[in-house]
Amino acid sequence: MVTIQEISKFIAEKFVKNYTKKTHLYEERNELEIEIANLEVKKNAFIDILKPESISESTDKKIFPLILGTPALRMSITTLGSLPTHDHIKFHNKNTIYPIGYQCKRKYKPHNRYTKNNQDKIFYFCTVKDTDHILEISTNDGRKWTGIDLWGLFVQDFDEVTEYGNVDEFFGLNHPTVQKMIEELGDISVFVNYLPLKERKDKKQR
Repeated sequence: MVTIQEISKFIAEKFVKNYTKKTHLYEERNELEIEIANLEVKKNAFIDILKPESISESTDKKIFPLILGTPALRMSITTLGSLPTHDHIKFHNKNTIYPIGYQCKRKYKPHNRYTKNNQDKIFYFCTVKDTDHILEISTNDGRKWTGIDLWGLFVQDFDEVTEYGNVDEFFGLNHPTVQKMIEELGDISVFVNYLPLKERKDKKQR
């Protein structure tokens, strides 16, 4: 006769196995997205070689907008921006660098003050600015969120926000593909508190 303890053990082992498999699949998907983005950049660079110089376009125009994420949480990066040359402390933390001019947009449910029309989702525009408060979220109804407690103010305007854990995640700045592209913008050694993506990945695998 099978005991409750044996059933519980079986369920626990099954859960751990499935969770581990899910984690590995998520990591593999991120690696594939990074590889696809890199191939896109290489393809465009090769096209540049073949094109006459007079009709060559900028890299930004060719790889952006860059669409990333799952269908439910998809985002569009319109501009990657550039690494700041001053106030480096303000423009980074342990896991994120904030390039000046970075812009992305994503669809998300309307905030509680939205009155323009009845929609399931509306566009939110995320921008990194060279101002005192570097992060800003805005919508097409003129609503803006900024300031030291930007994320707290943003979350307050919804009944609940469960899909995103923090402002970096909403901006897409924690996405491995985005982080790799930002790291390739230039010298990131000036961001003294930042731990590069590869080092974080190696540390996680130990």
